[in-house]
Amino acid sequence: MVESVSSLLFRLLLLMFSLAVIGEPLRFLLSRFSRFFKGLDILQVLVLNVYLGGLILYAIAMVPFGLFSSATMWIVLFFSVSFVIVELLIKRFRLPEKCDILRFAVVLAIFLVALWIQLIPISNLVFGSVHDTSLHSLFVQVLLENRQVPLLLQPYSAEGIVYPQGFHPIVAYAVCVSNCLIPSAVLHITALFSAMSVLGAYYLGKALSSRWGVGLSLAFVFAFVAVWPKHITWGSNAFIASIPIYFICLSFMPTLQKKKRELGVLEIVFIGILFGYLAAMHLQPYETLIASIVLWWLINIAVSKRKTLSQLKYILPIILISMIPIAPFYYRGLIWHPYPYHNIGLPADIEFTILHQDFPQALFNVVTWLWNNQSYYTVMNVLYLTLLILSTGLAIFKIRKNGLGSRITRISLATLVGQLLVALLATVFPDVPFSAQPVLLYLSFYVLIGVFTVWVYQRFSSFLSKKIAKRDRAHHGKFSVIKDSKVLLTTLLVITLINGPFIFSSIARDPQMVLGAYSLFAVTSADDLDLMLWMKDNLPHNVTILVNKQECGLFIPSVSHHKVIFPFIFSHHSRSYKLLSILLEEGNLNVTTCNLMKHFNITHIYVGSSTTAHDMYKHKWNPQPFLQNPNFDLVKKVGDAYLFAVSYKYPEVAFQDDFEYD
Repeated sequence: MVESVSSLLFRLLLLMFSLAVIGEPLRFLLSRFSRFFKGLDILQVLVLNVYLGGLILYAIAMVPFGLFSSATMWIVLFFSVSFVIVELLIKRFRLPEKCDILRFAVVLAIFLVALWIQLIPISNLVFGSVHDTSLHSLFVQVLLENRQVPLLLQPYSAEGIVYPQGFHPIVAYAVCVSNCLIPSAVLHITALFSAMSVLGAYYLGKALSSRWGVGLSLAFVFAFVAVWPKHITWGSNAFIASIPIYFICLSFMPTLQKKKRELGVLEIVFIGILFGYLAAMHLQPYETLIASIVLWWLINIAVSKRKTLSQLKYILPIILISMIPIAPFYYRGLIWHPYPYHNIGLPADIEFTILHQDFPQALFNVVTWLWNNQSYYTVMNVLYLTLLILSTGLAIFKIRKNGLGSRITRISLATLVGQLLVALLATVFPDVPFSAQPVLLYLSFYVLIGVFTVWVYQRFSSFLSKKIAKRDRAHHGKFSVIKDSKVLLTTLLVITLINGPFIFSSIARDPQMVLGAYSLFAVTSADDLDLMLWMKDNLPHNVTILVNKQECGLFIPSVSHHKVIFPFIFSHHSRSYKLLSILLEEGNLNVTTCNLMKHFNITHIYVGSSTTAHDMYKHKWNPQPFLQNPNFDLVKKVGDAYLFAVSYKYPEVAFQDDFEYD
């Protein structure tokens, strides 16, 4: 439902903190056995705990005991809150330094502004993309109905679930504790995780650089300079949610390459499980992470063979352990796929073509996508390109030195090449689920821009300090505070001016542009929602509803809990369904239409109020043929949303001949 920005902000912050509270007992336990969690600041703990909480929810959802329920969620939350209260009472916390408090306040303010910008467009929407968001809503629906992640999508489809389910227990938890609609929860939580990329970037910068400004700079860049993931409006909900934990996992890369650092067994196990949870969230960042680690190791082995070979005792077990959290989906994929991209429970007439591209063509497509999707404006494209060239050039120049951000620049370049390696594997092995994701390239570039911003700040402040010191040498001791303030303010002003166009675009332009992009696929209206809620209370549960895959009827399973033909799953590639959709787009209610409806046991037809922009809106179903045909009875109309019952009363007359209508 449409909700105010302030109300959404408050609810999402409560959700984020509750997830962090759930994750705190696990982090506390891990900190007893690992050094990785003892030096984290409060913001790093916050973002890490959110995903540790998600990991706990994922474990509850995956065990085949039917434990995932509202009662269980409240018990887990109550225990976690009690634990945190006891921890606060027993443990003595030292107040951070004033400069640390200021840094925390600035980063938190940046995050809140980023979240506010994210919420402005979605506050005007009922639901998100009718494609991806409806699919993730369906996964959450079957999780809640079965109280665990089931094998199949029954009763909504006979297909098996092979899509990793790391994201969906978090949404299911939000539904349990807030009683909101599932599609709304998917949309809003996606916006939360998109904004949390700011905190994830801060975690990465703080973990990999001793320079205090790197984490702050990365947070600033991902809030005001970065276009992605903010502008992902077509769905990709689980991918967006995986970005902050992707940054957390990247922070462990240097540890795996250290020659003198010994990792304990528990540390290896935890890092492997955390990597596996990233895979459960989404495979594309996981593939890039593993490709980057292997690539970095190969480069190191070329430099120091003997010392680098010893690193395999960490890297190999971690990669193997990382497969455990998604092992059920690997197994299902192997036993249910008689041939590529197919599944059990599919219609017999599935028709799907796998496009094969050679690597040069794939690389050209990635480069073209990168250029076309930097910004909506040519001037901004040029500015982004300039920043990317300068940042990448600085990273390459610094790569052989131990200066500013050496580890973080190495990781950024490794992930750039790692993503290209994934693209190469996708062309060599098209039948294996390797998939290049250009957005991940952007994330690496944004990290380099953040490091470049710190470099500019330090160079300019150093230059100003020397100038002022020469001019005011006699008053250096007396006016050092004034001098430092002048340097700081002048340097920050220069940094702000450099990034001024991006800040202005992010605050003034992005909400409108993002809303416009959302409207291409987020076409659910208030009328549609009212009709679906009416169906939930008034239709029997054994009906089968025919829906248009370009309309909001795809949300029916997660709102009114009825079966549709077909959800946005692989079944919609059925030739019969495609033919039936084309006939209805053309308004042809002939004998073929009747036979196809009988083939799918259709009892009702849903016609939404609007359709997506796919193929220039040509896939809209016109309600007039149904209104004027005696084989269809209007059950309910709300605004421009219609629900028809199929009666098959006069097939020899109305279906045989093409029915004429005004």
